[in-house]
Amino acid sequence: MAPDNITIMEGLLSHANESGVIEYKGINPGKTIAFIACIHGNEIAWIHVVEWLRTMFTDAPPLSGTVRCIIANHEAFFHGQRYRATDLNRIWNQEYPKNPPIPHEFEVRERIRPWLEDVDVCIDIHSTTLPSASMVIPASSSTGNRHLCEALSCEYVVHNIVNYLQGSPIIAYHANLPGERISITIEGWQHSEQACIERSLYNARVILERFGYIKGSPMVTKADTIQHIDVLDAYYAQYQGERLEWIYSKNPKWFDVIPKGTIFAKNATVAFESLQDSVLLFPQKEALHSWKEMFFLGSAQGLGRLEGDMRGFRSFSLS
Repeated sequence: MAPDNITIMEGLLSHANESGVIEYKGINPGKTIAFIACIHGNEIAWIHVVEWLRTMFTDAPPLSGTVRCIIANHEAFFHGQRYRATDLNRIWNQEYPKNPPIPHEFEVRERIRPWLEDVDVCIDIHSTTLPSASMVIPASSSTGNRHLCEALSCEYVVHNIVNYLQGSPIIAYHANLPGERISITIEGWQHSEQACIERSLYNARVILERFGYIKGSPMVTKADTIQHIDVLDAYYAQYQGERLEWIYSKNPKWFDVIPKGTIFAKNATVAFESLQDSVLLFPQKEALHSWKEMFFLGSAQGLGRLEGDMRGFRSFSLS
């Protein structure tokens, strides 16, 4: 019987240093790549990638450079939680709290931050709670990010989302470090789906081959037709202190098209209307905390684009 995820995690941490980092030095000089694992404790696709890297590189080191695995919030993982106090992937632009108690995720951030400073390529591995599709999220539109996204196996590349998050993710922090950096997030699929695990492993191999850490394999081929989506706006759980009611759908799905003119959310005083045919991204039926993102609206190729600097939706008074 295959070991369960807790057993695998315990084994990985036994190979890690006090910061939760496992590092493999290459035979020749080269770039440093970091696979970011366990930013969210309830996501598990990453665990199979890090275990595969361990089995591959324990006896045969990378051909060049340094391969680094950063196991971030393993405390949340063992508690079966997304996070212990606050979302680790939204606090990278926030000051460290001055007064105790210090939220756990700020301590995790400071524990792993030094291991990002010399990283040339940062790959943050995630999966989703609701059924979705495979996608890649670049931190910016840099040439390096764009070329890597095009090389990966995914159905969508989602652009500009970091500009609409309530906080700053780890890839945004890494992308803003000095020098040329490649910073992307890979969202494989739903957490425990075998397709998510296989896609994540496949893309990890493609990345390692692309940057010369392992030899290329004729089995690795690129077959996907990628659709690019530009994020236009985000809808939040509250508006001016009052909770919003989701009226678009009782069962929202990733990449649903919301037709132009659809009123998709409202409360007693305000309603929100889509300004054009838009794509639904990252749907959540409930937000755990006020002002957290509920979903994002994007414009996809084939749906047209907004002119100028217009928003993806408009609000209007019901009074």
